[in-house]
Amino acid sequence: RSRPLVKSADLVLDPPLRLGNVAPTLLHFPDLFEDRALPRLRRMQIIGLIIEFLSSLWFLLEKTLWMIERRCQVHLSKVKATPIYRGTSGMDATSEWRLSLSFTG
Repeated sequence: RSRPLVKSADLVLDPPLRLGNVAPTLLHFPDLFEDRALPRLRRMQIIGLIIEFLSSLWFLLEKTLWMIERRCQVHLSKVKATPIYRGTSGMDATSEWRLSLSFTG
């Protein structure tokens, strides 16, 4: 006997939901994910200098994004979630489920 399986889920927002703080939040988006390459790249002198220079501009960039946020509004109208099964692969032979999310505004 088979079990029920959710193949996808859709959420439609009518009227679309206005999202605040989207542009400034994009600055912090990379912090949400583990980056294994950045520590290695920082050891290269020129890359390290570029990263430090960009970090010093962070405040100015965030202020600019707040100004953009005041003029442009982001609305969310649809969210779709789809489970993805990754079968066994590699030496450890593990399988896993992942969730794919897509947004429309």
